[in-house]
Amino acid sequence: MKTKDLVKLGSQTAKRGFKNEKDIAEKFNSWKTDEDAQKWLGIMGYPLDEIEKVEHYPITFVVKSEKKSEELIEVLKKQAEKRYPVMQVVDSYMKSVEEIINLPKLKECYSVAITQGYSSSILNEIIKQSKIEFQYDDEDDEEEVNEQ
Repeated sequence: MKTKDLVKLGSQTAKRGFKNEKDIAEKFNSWKTDEDAQKWLGIMGYPLDEIEKVEHYPITFVVKSEKKSEELIEVLKKQAEKRYPVMQVVDSYMKSVEEIINLPKLKECYSVAITQGYSSSILNEIIKQSKIEFQYDDEDDEEEVNEQ
């Protein structure tokens, strides 16, 4: 797709606006049949024939940084401005960012969760997500971590 066409598509998308986050999530989750989602994935540089699955969630960034969230939002905005030539798209993208979680916030949340007795639940979720990410499927290895 030519840059001119990308700008036009981005502008059309921004002008129409997103009714709400759920609509966009549904579009991305239906990427195999949804033409808009396919175009968006192409614009983002994802070849459709190489995609195994798409799951859209409201955007929360966990950033491995000690910088303040406000600083990280500015960095994110500058990166979006470099990538997307239409400011309406950048603005829409930035509005969809619900939260930036930096290392201090992550440590704080983790400490609270541990004191509330969620350590095994957290570890089990990490194991589950890692298995999904690395496509690990060993049915004989279905152990869960239990509190000690």
